[in-house]
Amino acid sequence: MHDNFIELVLKIKETHGETALLTPSRLRALLSDYAAGGYKGESRNFLLALEDGLVARLRREDNPSEAFLRPQASFFAGCFGLTETTGYYIVWCWAGALGLSISGWQVTSEHMSSLGTALNIPRESAKKISQPQPMCQPGHA
Repeated sequence: MHDNFIELVLKIKETHGETALLTPSRLRALLSDYAAGGYKGESRNFLLALEDGLVARLRREDNPSEAFLRPQASFFAGCFGLTETTGYYIVWCWAGALGLSISGWQVTSEHMSSLGTALNIPRESAKKISQPQPMCQPGHA
């Protein structure tokens, strides 16, 4: 088991390439295999972000700023009934997985571990949401 979720995601990327992260069915299977029954909430929300188009919006930004990330996280959280903290964490996880730097700072697994601790995110804390709320349109923020 990996010490934190982003570490698991980076291991998947290292072993299978970034394209494995960008294909929902493949990512779902790999997260299930690598997590060995853990990180269910994080995995579900990580996949929701990909399917919702959040990842595509992040990939279009060359050097996203904190000012860009906060509304993305807030919108994502609102669409799926998540806390703002969870939305923020998932956005930062994707930024780390994509190798983005935020306002010039490279996102690393150490930063993500510290962020999860600082935000007080307990593992497996996210609730299950089956469908986005009607107000959410993929690709809009």
